[in-house]
Amino acid sequence: MAELAMGVVPSIWRQKPYDYPSMRTLGSWLINLRQRIDQLQEWAMNPLEIPRVTWISGLFNPQRFLTAILQVAAQIQMLELDKLMISTLVLKREVEDIETPARDGAYIHGLHLEGARFDVQAGQLQACKPKEMSFQMPVLHVKAVPASAAGGSNTFYCPVYKTQQRGQTFVWTANLRSKQPAAKWVLAGTCMVMEVV
Repeated sequence: MAELAMGVVPSIWRQKPYDYPSMRTLGSWLINLRQRIDQLQEWAMNPLEIPRVTWISGLFNPQRFLTAILQVAAQIQMLELDKLMISTLVLKREVEDIETPARDGAYIHGLHLEGARFDVQAGQLQACKPKEMSFQMPVLHVKAVPASAAGGSNTFYCPVYKTQQRGQTFVWTANLRSKQPAAKWVLAGTCMVMEVV
């Protein structure tokens, strides 16, 4: 296959139902695939144990993971699913600092912010540093909240994509705190991506 010789993921592999969007070269794609499989195997070995922190970028379908969070919250709170939305809280902790799973929702990691950076101490968005292409986000706490209670005037609804290609790789909208108006971040093309190449 010519594509293998060129270091490109073969198009025939892209036609399989388990394929996921990626802009990686073949070598990097294979390493990433192995890491995804390792995460799934770890879950399969301990099916009753809730992961402390989930590598959301390593899920083949992260939307289903977020839908599961909404469904559990809807059952507990006895609310309709469409009355809930995913709320995002940026923590001041890294993966190693998390010792137990979240009581509600889940802790996730593996996201990169483009078009801005996040000041973890102040808990809000700020402009990128010069030549900073992306900012690795710390652990996020995602949970379901009533749609009427989410957000506020100091909130930027940041789109989250699977790849830097954006478009059809949209996953969900994360609410991030900001002192600046949301229009500043829209003009800067601010978003979070799961895969930075």
